[in-house]
Amino acid sequence: MGSPKSIFERAIRVTKLSALISLLPSLFGQDNTVASEILVKTGDSPAGSELVLGSFEEIDFNDGLATFVADDGNGNDGIFQMTASDTFALRVIEGDPAPGITIPPANTEQANFNQIPETSFSPSVLFSADASGQVAFKAELDFFSDTLWIKLPGFDPQIVAGGAFNFPITSEATYQSGVTGASHTGHMTLMNQDIPAINQSGDLAFWGALLTDDVNVSSSGLFVRSGLAAISNILISGDPVPGQPGMFFTSASFGSSAFSVDGQKAFQNDGTLYFRASLVDDLGNPSILEHSFWRKNNSTLSLLAKEDMSAPGLDSRTMERLGLYPSNESR
Repeated sequence: MGSPKSIFERAIRVTKLSALISLLPSLFGQDNTVASEILVKTGDSPAGSELVLGSFEEIDFNDGLATFVADDGNGNDGIFQMTASDTFALRVIEGDPAPGITIPPANTEQANFNQIPETSFSPSVLFSADASGQVAFKAELDFFSDTLWIKLPGFDPQIVAGGAFNFPITSEATYQSGVTGASHTGHMTLMNQDIPAINQSGDLAFWGALLTDDVNVSSSGLFVRSGLAAISNILISGDPVPGQPGMFFTSASFGSSAFSVDGQKAFQNDGTLYFRASLVDDLGNPSILEHSFWRKNNSTLSLLAKEDMSAPGLDSRTMERLGLYPSNESR
């Protein structure tokens, strides 16, 4: 649930150069000479709602759209959005029904959102948002602890991945590996602790797993969903690594949400995706584990850097540790 309400008023402030969430300058006894406008603050209510904003948590700014997490003063966290034209709206809040999801095994009772966003795996990154108002977020339901949802303007939240063995909550589907073309069938769930990546075109990338009726069989991989379109695959764990004979993919992630390429996050608006992947020489008993950095552009998967690869211009030195994470995070 939401964090305790602060005794200080918090506000979202927008300047001509940037937008940020901050405590009011008076809290620090300082003058703020930068021209700014308070768009929304503690005590405000969305139009047509009796809900009153409590404390603020995470915030994301994208082309004039502010998407942020705040509580309702009663400990219930929700995702809200405020546009440059001062349109202030609630998108989803704890206690709302999770559309289309019932509580197993009876499946006669509607499941609700218990924790939005679900933070046990990624406490520093709660959601991703694009400029159109689309939001991707993790949530804990009454029965399922880690689910991935997408909320498009004008639509109810839609489940993308979630569930568990024997309790699927997504429809079974077949996906073709983006590397080998091999077919993999199962119910999509979320098996990775990394935050999903989203771009301003509405493309959502995440590490998911396909669960089957046989509890001993599952296929995990890197998947992409574009808006309301079907989910497609980039790679499946166990796929051979292009151009690296004898090596196989085992996992992929996007690192910190602060990571950017040319000022954009890891998932660029033209569909280009940058990601980190782990490679092994043996899927059962690996003697080699290497981390690598890749770019997916259209149908092309390109290796950009890999541990033990020669470092350009450094007199035969090799890369020993490849990280896309802040220094205080482990690889």
